[in-house]
Amino acid sequence: MKKIEVPYIDYEDVGRKLCDLRQSNQKLLRYVCCSLNEERLANVDKWDASSAVCTRDMKCDDCHRPVEREVSQNELARVLGVSKTMVSNWESGRTSVDLCYLLAYCELCDVTLEEIVFP
Repeated sequence: MKKIEVPYIDYEDVGRKLCDLRQSNQKLLRYVCCSLNEERLANVDKWDASSAVCTRDMKCDDCHRPVEREVSQNELARVLGVSKTMVSNWESGRTSVDLCYLLAYCELCDVTLEEIVFP
């Protein structure tokens, strides 16, 4: 029988990659932007009037404009349904990321699991 080797996963490296994706992946930013704006519209009475609003008329599917900012840990946490602390712990490598969230990152950022998990 062939012996298999269990791969080592460096969660600090995984965390750095997740942080880079949060800060620079345009597809992730568009998804978070659209999700938060939909939430704002659905709960308009719960949002502070001074909070950021969409300047693209909520046409997310047709939006091809460059986005000039990054997703905050708090915004990403809100969209994923986790706490900001959890996102921070993932990005610092303090805790490992559950597979379901790694797969969500892959889908949202259009990257493979191998690109995130392995060097």
